[in-house]
Amino acid sequence: KISWFKGENQLPYYSRHLRFTVNKTSLDVLLPPKIIQWEERVRAMENQELWLKCIVLKKYPPVKISWFKGENQLPYYSRHLRFTVNKTSEGQYSCLAESEGGSDRRYLNLFVEVRPKIKVNEDNQSNLISGVFGGDVALYCTIEQGDPFPQVYWLHNGKRLPESLQQGTDLHLTNLTADQSGNYVCTAGNSAGSDSITMTVDVLEPPRIMEWKENVEIIEGGSIKLDCMLPINISSSVKISWFKDGVQLSHNTSSIRFVARKEDQGKYECLAENKAGFDKKHLDLFVSVPPQIDLNLPAHVKGIAGQNATLECSVTGDPTPQVSWFKDGVSLPRPDESKTSLTLYHLAVNDAGTYVCSAVNTAGSASRATSLTVIVGPKITDWQDNYTVAVGDGVTIDCQVIGDLPIHITWYKNGAEIPHHGYTFRFAAKVEDSGVYKCRAENEAGTDIQETTVKVLIPAFINPPKEERISIVYGRDYEVRFVCGAGGIPRPTIT
Repeated sequence: KISWFKGENQLPYYSRHLRFTVNKTSLDVLLPPKIIQWEERVRAMENQELWLKCIVLKKYPPVKISWFKGENQLPYYSRHLRFTVNKTSEGQYSCLAESEGGSDRRYLNLFVEVRPKIKVNEDNQSNLISGVFGGDVALYCTIEQGDPFPQVYWLHNGKRLPESLQQGTDLHLTNLTADQSGNYVCTAGNSAGSDSITMTVDVLEPPRIMEWKENVEIIEGGSIKLDCMLPINISSSVKISWFKDGVQLSHNTSSIRFVARKEDQGKYECLAENKAGFDKKHLDLFVSVPPQIDLNLPAHVKGIAGQNATLECSVTGDPTPQVSWFKDGVSLPRPDESKTSLTLYHLAVNDAGTYVCSAVNTAGSASRATSLTVIVGPKITDWQDNYTVAVGDGVTIDCQVIGDLPIHITWYKNGAEIPHHGYTFRFAAKVEDSGVYKCRAENEAGTDIQETTVKVLIPAFINPPKEERISIVYGRDYEVRFVCGAGGIPRPTIT
């Protein structure tokens, strides 16, 4: 017995053949799957996230998706294959779509592009390359990775260089000049991107010291700067050394500064050197010292009239100062200009005044004033050499003195000092006042002494005799003495 069913429903047909005109409601038509919008070549950059799509027309029954790389099936079964691309991802991929109605398989080739990478020189990470003036230098630009292989070009200070200077990816510079110093940039680029590296080339020229002075003069105490100037384009590569009188100093810069002292005077040398050569220059530094006058010299000097006086002016300085003297603003001649002192001979009162010592040299000048006072020594005038007086007469001895005060007066009689100090000595004459009198006048300039003789006279006198009458006998011999008691100074003549 033959029975036909559609689903769970029995059809009214019982023969071995079921014959009818097909329509949609009659049955599902089994068609093979078809992959559409498929790309046979795909390019991706390294580290890019990639989606491979396997789009299949929706037909019944359901379609099974399988992915392959080469002949190896991948563990992915969806219509999208998603992964991050690296260089190992490159190859042939295929998508297989299967159903009860059949299958479809499509193939694609994946090409992975790698961004260029330039190798860094681990031994010279600063990428500073030194070359000698007139020599050669090679700049290496090693491509560590890049697919497709990148195109390489070089820039010098922003300007592209001709490819004729390149040897492969490297750059060779010959017969170096100062103009070839600067920054060189190697750029490697492909469709995945680019990389670049910068190198600095320093073309070393032999140092050349500029604007050098062979003789420098500075005043002691002044600030001085010694410059060892070099061209700016080579100064960074040059080692500077300074020497004084053959001994190396601790300075290693192009300029040295210090406050000048006399001991800094000498011969200085700057030595500039690099790999290309050296240059050196010498200079003589002279430290001049302004004149200095000894402040311990007296500001006031006293001289004695008639004598000589020397005014001192002790001067130091370098170069040796020229010394001049002035009195009350008027220049004075000096017979011996090798001496700094001034000697005044046979002083007179009009030599007194203010004297100025002026010292001058190339470093400056100094002056010092000295006040000269001329002291006149005492001189006794109108002196009387002797006095003759009678006892009881008044005696006046005048000691009139000219000279600078204060004057000290001392009186002497017969060599013994008298306690009297006035200019006039008065007394009433007594016999014992006779003698030699001296007046001594003294001040800080000297002494004057005058002496006089005082003679006290006593008028002649006769003392009365003891007996006024003498009796004698006539005819007898008698010795009779007549005494004349006369006296006086000087001794009187008796008649």
